[in-house]
Amino acid sequence: MGREEEKLEADIRDLLAAGRPLDAIRLYRGVTGCGLYDAELAVDTLVREDRLPLPGAVPLDMRERVLEFLRQGRKLNAIILYRERTGVDLLTAKTVVEGLARHHGLAARSPYGLVLLVVLAAALVIGGIVLAVVLSAPQP
Repeated sequence: MGREEEKLEADIRDLLAAGRPLDAIRLYRGVTGCGLYDAELAVDTLVREDRLPLPGAVPLDMRERVLEFLRQGRKLNAIILYRERTGVDLLTAKTVVEGLARHHGLAARSPYGLVLLVVLAAALVIGGIVLAVVLSAPQP
């Protein structure tokens, strides 16, 4: 376990000792980027088994790089980095990175969003033109 992981565990233990389990869960979520359920299980595991699991979490040493990619709108690069460094499958990497993005308020921007909007607008215009032509054609 690295220094950052040890600090996280110590901080969570301090919060639990102070009777602040919700803050301990929030801290775990904020650092790891995992969902509420996984954070709750991790803190519960620390209480029951005296160990803090970090599965499915973005390892602390790469977390800032993943967040940097997400801030730049480069979600695919963040997923690739996570996948290469952890060895997980693509779906797991995507899920974890998207969870981290949501937690930090970084909407997963898709480069296809604007393209989809333009295609939809073009389809509506073309449909309107076709309808106008059909309605204006002389009826036999």
